[in-house]
Amino acid sequence: MRRFLRLNILQARLGLCASLLVSLGVFSCGSDEPLAEAVSLTRDELLNPETCKECHTAHYSEWAGSMHAYAAEDPVFIAMNARGQRETGGKLGTFCVNCHAPMAVREGATEDGLNLDTLPQHLKGITCYFCHNIQRVDADHNNRITLANDETMRGAVRDPVRNGKHRSAYSGYMDRDALKSSDACGACHDLRLTAPHFDRDVHLERTFEEWRQTVFNQEGAAGQRCGSCHMPESSQRGPIADLEGVPLQVRPRHLHDFPGVDLALTPFPEDAPQNEQQLERVQRFLDTTLSTEVCVAQSRGVIRVLLDNANAGHHFPSGASQDRRVWVSVKAYVDTREVFSTVDVPEGQSVTTAAAAQAGQLLWLMRDEVVKENGEEAHMFWDVARVVPREESASPTIPGTLAVDPFNSSHLVRRFPSTGALPAADIPDRVVVNIFVRPIDYDVIDDLIQSKDLDPRFRNELRTLALLPNRGTTSPRANVNLEWTRERARREGFAVPLPGEQLLADCLTPAGRRP
Repeated sequence: MRRFLRLNILQARLGLCASLLVSLGVFSCGSDEPLAEAVSLTRDELLNPETCKECHTAHYSEWAGSMHAYAAEDPVFIAMNARGQRETGGKLGTFCVNCHAPMAVREGATEDGLNLDTLPQHLKGITCYFCHNIQRVDADHNNRITLANDETMRGAVRDPVRNGKHRSAYSGYMDRDALKSSDACGACHDLRLTAPHFDRDVHLERTFEEWRQTVFNQEGAAGQRCGSCHMPESSQRGPIADLEGVPLQVRPRHLHDFPGVDLALTPFPEDAPQNEQQLERVQRFLDTTLSTEVCVAQSRGVIRVLLDNANAGHHFPSGASQDRRVWVSVKAYVDTREVFSTVDVPEGQSVTTAAAAQAGQLLWLMRDEVVKENGEEAHMFWDVARVVPREESASPTIPGTLAVDPFNSSHLVRRFPSTGALPAADIPDRVVVNIFVRPIDYDVIDDLIQSKDLDPRFRNELRTLALLPNRGTTSPRANVNLEWTRERARREGFAVPLPGEQLLADCLTPAGRRP
């Protein structure tokens, strides 16, 4: 039954995507050659996002409140780069800044990112020109991208309009409905510690590789590209640009705020969506990722929690997963008496510190484990000698839906207590589950503060997000926990055993949604 349900969900999604693609006419022919026309903007002018703002106001505003625009402003990036340059004797070179300020590197304005505060703003961050001038993706990691370095701005529109400002051309790299668009994203979102900056080869960040292993890595409506999630279509259609005297067409438009996990620690500029708006976008985005189920076998004194990576096209968490922390809190009660709890992580304390202080209590943590040559945990990426494989890790991430096993690959299941059972007097009548996410944890931040590379005030800006465990529920938005009771499980639950096991007992998946 589980296979049947998941297959129906996938088929429904793919059928909807196919309808949308046909209605948008994306299968029509388009040319990669720019429209021949006289233009008024020079390449130097096109390098500046403020130039783009004049005609593409909505795009600019969304981008200006994104982590792409913020990439070279992030105090954690600045601190890590400064420390890394110092501790590697400068061997780090352009490794960090090549992704965080790629135009500064390509324009020869920096060799190590240590002078970013002296550079003009238009050379910082991942800018309009950097993405929309891509000519070729040369490798799947470390931002090995070749730009055309011309006055042509490339996009997803297959029949661009002559506008007199810049030449325009269609590019599959910018078309979120084209498989190759993920190549452009993946070139920056996979990182390898390799020559010439390192004397080893460690695949540290693997978001693109993770996506390529999933069922979403395929052409046409059956696939889902990076932009399918991170650049959703705006609810408002209209001309892509606002240009007086030019007849422009009404088209679908894709958002440019790129929600993910990371949050800005300092204010965005006034003409951009502000930090609370970014937090709300990220919160909504993450709330659609996991589906959660709680089962309680009262006759056996066992609680089981299942997490399903229902929507991410890669692992959860992903990206800089060595710095991220996702953990699950499980608390069980008899009336108001707490009879079981996993590690409780207070605000302002790292997960590892909390776990050490509560020795003996179970911790369900998801992140990448990375170690130095001597086997000790590494906080700084240039010290990483090895990423511990998932099968060896005490804190494995959750894969996306894999092509090799699309129905049973994207789950993690934990049993509480891990062995044995709860005493008869402690059989719970209520179980509360919460899922928490930190884009970066306090132990990493404290390490940078201790080395005097990061101002201690930024510690107070870290956020812990509590995720809504099942999208599509009728629960109030503020109620982000999943609370099991036998009555609620019988009323709302939809219990199906996992392959190879018998049905535990009353299971709760709110609103009848089955992972």
